[in-house]
Amino acid sequence: QHEFSFYGSRSDGERAYFSLLAELRAAKVPVVVTAHTYAPSGFIDVLAKSVDRVVLTKPQPDVAGDPRFTVIDLPVPTFEPMAAQEARQQLGWTDRPRFIVGAFGMWNPHKGFDEFLQTINDVSQRAGSEVRYVVTGWRSPQNQYAQATFRRHRENIENQRVVMFSEYMPMRDVLIRLSACDALVFNYNVIGHSSASAAIRTAMCAARPIVCTHSPMFSEFEHEKHVLKIAANDKPAIIEAILRLQQDKELSQRLVQQCREFVMRCSPQQIAQRHTALYAELLQEKRENKT
Repeated sequence: QHEFSFYGSRSDGERAYFSLLAELRAAKVPVVVTAHTYAPSGFIDVLAKSVDRVVLTKPQPDVAGDPRFTVIDLPVPTFEPMAAQEARQQLGWTDRPRFIVGAFGMWNPHKGFDEFLQTINDVSQRAGSEVRYVVTGWRSPQNQYAQATFRRHRENIENQRVVMFSEYMPMRDVLIRLSACDALVFNYNVIGHSSASAAIRTAMCAARPIVCTHSPMFSEFEHEKHVLKIAANDKPAIIEAILRLQQDKELSQRLVQQCREFVMRCSPQQIAQRHTALYAELLQEKRENKT
């Protein structure tokens, strides 16, 4: 599998990576690369020429029909949905009923956590019930974006209107926190690449309706079919989408059902079988070319 972070800086990573691929090719070893991070570029074309097949974890229109690429979805963890009340009891949130809105992902500015948190007062005024926002996602102690966001929202954090889970935790604990929410928001401001988001797929396992942006990161999901889509960092749009999910239970249930069907097709076992089938296909091609 390929992601630049495995290899240090981008330039060093490219040199190390293509050196490895050249050695494997010289040894006549079939090579399949699963490219998690995808952006249309010269890099992806050079990569496709250097291996037997590039696996993409979601459809990418600019290479649709190119035989050098195969789409095999990103695997999604197997997790039975948990009732919100049960999840809240496990977290000790038994104080009083609240409408809880969550966000999830590692702390980076492009995740839009700060802008999301800025909507809590407006949502609270219009929701007709007490509101709590919950952000789950690992951050390093040196993360300046996280530090600035924590300072900006300190009052709401201190009175627990905003709850931050910033440690790295087991997947089941992540899913308990997501399951405690009534709706989830992915305010990503990403336009430079169209990778498959593991975060939103994990959130889909919690069976809660989702708001996300029109970012290419979410291009495989349809507005009002899987999710509600909004412009990135558009605070009025975030507010309206959250309130729409709170008020329109039929819509929320329909979105959850479509997302549930999506993740059920992407279990680790199913995805492993698809990779295995691809490897078998390429090995058979190698054998046939030798005869």
